[in-house]
Amino acid sequence: KEILNTKNIRYRIHEKGYRNRPLTDSQKERNKRKSRIRARIEQLFGFVPTVMKGSRIRTIGMGRAGVRIGLMNLAYNLCRYIQLQGA
Repeated sequence: KEILNTKNIRYRIHEKGYRNRPLTDSQKERNKRKSRIRARIEQLFGFVPTVMKGSRIRTIGMGRAGVRIGLMNLAYNLCRYIQLQGA
């Protein structure tokens, strides 16, 4: 925590309950606020490798790899847009 504070980075690691010492209500609320952001990011990191087979970029050169990653991000955003329109 101290290293993150010196670099002005927010500490966003979930707190954990232990045996005979469960989480308090305030700790549960803080974990809930952290989970809102975390859930959106984890969906992206789950979607790209599984659905788009993007765990490896098999191109020659950084430029082509950048274009491929950009196209994968565009495809993810389009899929997400379609999901949100249907909801």
